Amino acid sequence: MPMRSSRPKPSRPLRSTDRYVLGVEIRILGPVVAVSGGDELPLGGLRERALLALLALSPGQAISTDRLIDELWGETLPRNPANALQALVSRLRRAVGSATIATRAPGYVLDLPPEDVDASRFRSLVEAA
Repeated sequence: MPMRSSRPKPSRPLRSTDRYVLGVEIRILGPVVAVSGGDELPLGGLRERALLALLALSPGQAISTDRLIDELWGETLPRNPANALQALVSRLRRAVGSATIATRAPGYVLDLPPEDVDASRFRSLVEAA
């Protein structure tokens, strides 16, 4: 059963194409979750959540494939790390919307405004205080 959010929906306009999940919010302070319309999105396993967290630490900024591979697998690399990363990104895109995770040299980027990530909102509030 999806978890309901008590947080108000984002004030920015919602996207209407199927490439996006409407009003997606990423939460990484605590368990890593993605929420849309008050419902938690099915992210998959630990690596998908780890990938989302890595990208959400710097929304709008490309993270290199080398760094993502190193952070996700460390010394225990899969046979083909680049293909394994592409498969993870593909699964994550199905959950949060294909345009939410963009391919941008040298790797991938969470293509959301910072206010849609709880850690970025928190950082902004601390800086404003």
